[in-house]
Amino acid sequence: MTTRPNAPGERKRIIWLAGIFAAIGLILFGRIAYWQLLPHEEIVALAEALHQRPNDIPAVRGSILDATGHYLVSSTVRYTIGVSPSLLTKKQRLDLAPRLADILKISLEEADEALAYEGEYYQFGERYSFTHQQAEDIESLPEANAFSMEVRFPRLYPDDGLAAGVLGFVSMAGVAQYGLEQFYDRELSGQAGAWYNLADLASHQTMADRVGYRSARDGADLYLTLDRNIQLIAEAILREGIEQNKATTGSMIVLDPNTGAILAMAMHPSYRPGVYWDVGTSDRYVNTCVSAIYEPVPSARGSPSRPRWKHE
Repeated sequence: MTTRPNAPGERKRIIWLAGIFAAIGLILFGRIAYWQLLPHEEIVALAEALHQRPNDIPAVRGSILDATGHYLVSSTVRYTIGVSPSLLTKKQRLDLAPRLADILKISLEEADEALAYEGEYYQFGERYSFTHQQAEDIESLPEANAFSMEVRFPRLYPDDGLAAGVLGFVSMAGVAQYGLEQFYDRELSGQAGAWYNLADLASHQTMADRVGYRSARDGADLYLTLDRNIQLIAEAILREGIEQNKATTGSMIVLDPNTGAILAMAMHPSYRPGVYWDVGTSDRYVNTCVSAIYEPVPSARGSPSRPRWKHE
């Protein structure tokens, strides 16, 4: 004995299911059309962030010159150089070691150690320690794809520690500290540029050509009223006076009596900006000519002493 299916009930259920699937299809189609056909700034920004990787173009920091045009501070070109040994075969490492030692002026043992490094990346020497010629020699190697280089413009002090308290310094991290370097940092530093490569989601470069570019704007030069020759003499006189009087510190300012321009500003003890870390205390960085507090010395009569003039 068999039962006959309820045909009207089945058709009703089929119609309901078809309607549900049709509604879901319309919703999906509408969402696809919304995201595909209409502009969305957030999607564009996300795509650029994922696929365009910026490469910085450093700006050259402006120089500081005295009243005669002599450079008190300038910038030089130096490079960091590193290697990824995993990109080289064993034979390439053996052949490369002596050439690498000759180019970078390092020992063969250090070159072998670098090329045998098991980590992802090995950096040679101190920060910014290689010249433009050495960088070019590395780029000319057949194994150049295993190397990476970064150009920077560290500060150069032609007169070593002359007027250090006035000038200040720029740290290895590129941060301006003290003196004119810090006060005029915005004008001296300029603005870095950037160019963009296309990359996939794993940050692997897929195109070598530029797809976006912003040029760097170098910093402005700063001209002072200081005279290098007068500054040299002032610092020498100050050191001599401190030694003769067995003092611990001293300051001296030389002004142009006609204009009030500062021709020299000396202080002792001072430091060398090129090796700014080689000081016993950070007090050496302070320009005592403008930042120290002095108590007036009373005369024998109880009033502040005044200069005595002799007329003939």
